[in-house]
Amino acid sequence: MLRDRPLFQQNIEAWPHGPVVYDVWNAYREYKNTAIPEPEVCEFEFTDDELEVLEEVWNAYGELSARQLEHLTHSEQPWVEARKRLDPGEKSQEVILHETMKSYYQKYVVED
Repeated sequence: MLRDRPLFQQNIEAWPHGPVVYDVWNAYREYKNTAIPEPEVCEFEFTDDELEVLEEVWNAYGELSARQLEHLTHSEQPWVEARKRLDPGEKSQEVILHETMKSYYQKYVVED
């Protein structure tokens, strides 16, 4: 959640290998651990503000591998807090709370 509102409405779940938006996982699950090809056409319309946020996220994390992203998210408070009562490999649909994400990631947001 940046700029005091979520970018999308689906829940982010704390799965064993990291945060997951189920609808996104389901749409791309056939790729497993391989690269997902870039779509020929974007089906979504984004505001300039949303595009700015997406570009900032891509610039910060876009070059990281799935393994690097997994290690990163496993060290961050939102995922850790959502899984605190679970065994490491235990399946779960525990939701990572917007409030927790906002509180944690706010320190990385640079205001213009």
